[in-house]
Amino acid sequence: MRPSTRNGAADGGPPRPTERSRLEWGLLGSALLLALALVAALAWGGTSWAIDRSLSAFASAGAPGGSLDGLRSWWLERNADLLEAASADASPVEFEIFPGEPLPEVAARLEAQGLIRDATAFRSLARLRGLDTQVQAGQHALRRDMPAEELLNALLVAPGEQLRVTIPEGWRLEELAALLDRLGIATRVDLIARASAPAPQRWPLLASLPDGASLEGYLFPDTYDFEPAAGADAVIDRLLTTLEARLTPEMRARAEAAGLSIHELMTLASIVEREAVLPEERARIARVYLNRLAEPPYILNADPTIQYALGYQPEQQSWWKRPLLYADLEIDSPYNSYRRPGLPPGPIASAGLEAIRAVLEPEPGSWQYFVANDVACDGSHVFADTLEAHNANVATYQTGACGR
Repeated sequence: MRPSTRNGAADGGPPRPTERSRLEWGLLGSALLLALALVAALAWGGTSWAIDRSLSAFASAGAPGGSLDGLRSWWLERNADLLEAASADASPVEFEIFPGEPLPEVAARLEAQGLIRDATAFRSLARLRGLDTQVQAGQHALRRDMPAEELLNALLVAPGEQLRVTIPEGWRLEELAALLDRLGIATRVDLIARASAPAPQRWPLLASLPDGASLEGYLFPDTYDFEPAAGADAVIDRLLTTLEARLTPEMRARAEAAGLSIHELMTLASIVEREAVLPEERARIARVYLNRLAEPPYILNADPTIQYALGYQPEQQSWWKRPLLYADLEIDSPYNSYRRPGLPPGPIASAGLEAIRAVLEPEPGSWQYFVANDVACDGSHVFADTLEAHNANVATYQTGACGR
């Protein structure tokens, strides 16, 4: 009988494991046992040292990632859903950590109050980062829309030892830097210099950032607690961490499906942020810009890009000139979207989450034009599909009565 090529077994007989297959099965068995040990350590309060030992052994036995860092990344990817925000509720929630309270009890109460999705995953995250004993006692201001990693970072800062600051949506880098300088958190010069230096390579969201581009538009606007004199590096790290957490995998997938890089997404969202006054108009304004980008001559005609190009206006003490004049539209700048096709080189301000969502989920429609409604003076706009209809709207609604 001719020997078969499958593991040396004769035709018609069961295959016999070779020495190599025995080794492979042994490694797989060891890996599975170590994985169970790791899960047990994570679930039942094992120390960071025990977890790291389990992770190291698991990695050496052929686990995904091939290294401790790789395995940590693998675990985080597998548990990404559990580490997402518990809800979209952005209202503040007071949460107290008691002196000496262990992490398992803290995590259980966080889950019970709807601040995290899963207590075990949260504890595992803290241990994998070596922070399971670093949460600070005191009264913390949290939100249910904070992803687990952002919430964990908030619990690492002792209440009462930091300054609370709200960074408004639609601000440019210079405005943000001036605010933090006034509060003594970081100097304006340092912040602008750090944000204008080559971007840190560890941030996946910065992968599409063009060479030489600043972090304009990537410093996420939100309410933060900073230590006094935290410094520019700490500020930038915190704001980028928040954006990285808020820009979910689903949102990134939507951008890719729409043919937008992260840089293009943030650029268009910043224009929508500056243009929209009423929240309910964001998605419609985003649609207008996307429609303009879809057909020749690909001209955005976006006033906020002109304001950005013009820069600081001493007489108005503002970075955003109002009203714009026809002469302003002739400024020679790569940000002049009246003269140059396509998107400008980068964001013109920090867009909030809703402006980003508006670009990813624009309102269906064929509008190509809109004009401010100076009759209502409520920040609304009137939209049109054709130039003829738009000119009629301009004649009717652009009275100048609102001082735009």
